[in-house]
Amino acid sequence: MESNADLEKVVMNVEIEELENELGNKVVNFVVKDLDTVRIELSNSEVDDIKELFDKIFDYVITQRLLITFELEGNESSLFFEVASDLVKHLNNEIEQSEENFQKLIIMQDGANND
Repeated sequence: MESNADLEKVVMNVEIEELENELGNKVVNFVVKDLDTVRIELSNSEVDDIKELFDKIFDYVITQRLLITFELEGNESSLFFEVASDLVKHLNNEIEQSEENFQKLIIMQDGANND
């Protein structure tokens, strides 16, 4: 693969999932089923969920050689939907801006595999 060749894109849908936990509290998740059903709990400020999502995005792009474009399903007007919408915009922007770096990593991986 040449470094100036664009990677193809795949669209992955994002869902907002609202559940009730064992204590009866509302839990709102950002869910990407196409990435091993990874969840980010929007109603919690922990960062471990986001790290897991980034790891899965990175692994997917490198192994599948496809850039991901996320699309948020639905058109609600809730605070969590707005947060999820902003997250989708930022993720898509970061992935697009990282395309050249992904290409370089794929080329390096190919070179290592050919040794």
